[in-house]
Amino acid sequence: MVARLLVLLVAVCVLGCGSNRPADTPSPSQVAQSNEEAPVGQTPIEEEAEAPPIANATDPATIEIHTLDGQKDRREVTVADLGIEDIPVTRPKDAVLVKDPPTLIVREHAKWTEYVSNWRSNLDPEAAMRLYGDQCETISLTTQDGKSIGAGQTAEGNELRIVIEQQEGGILIQETVRVSTVGW
Repeated sequence: MVARLLVLLVAVCVLGCGSNRPADTPSPSQVAQSNEEAPVGQTPIEEEAEAPPIANATDPATIEIHTLDGQKDRREVTVADLGIEDIPVTRPKDAVLVKDPPTLIVREHAKWTEYVSNWRSNLDPEAAMRLYGDQCETISLTTQDGKSIGAGQTAEGNELRIVIEQQEGGILIQETVRVSTVGW
């Protein structure tokens, strides 16, 4: 019973926290898009065929919740409703959620809740990994199939797993944040 209440509380928070933004306040993805400028001789990210499309706050999105009892709940929402800004991690300032479609996967466990999402940034892979690594007390870095992989733990007991892939015109970041629920 307590587990179901906790699952419901987390789901309501994840679904509802992102929707409290005033209508005239731009979302983080809108701000990042308005600040993007292509270097001389390069086309903007939106025009590159290889780059994944970038999500806007009003774009349809999916939140997929995997509950403790093995249930999977999938809901269609907007990007603004995902509540991504409530996940305790600092991303590159120009990071924007990637479409295909934009999805936040939430996996619940007895001791943690895991959030998985994909982002695009113009930072070089080393600078992006350094940003994530600076949030960790310990971090291990590896490279596999041309991808930079970082796994670390924050002072708050949260775990980060970051996979960065260099692409033409930027990087693709798969971000996995495991938030400890011990002590709730």
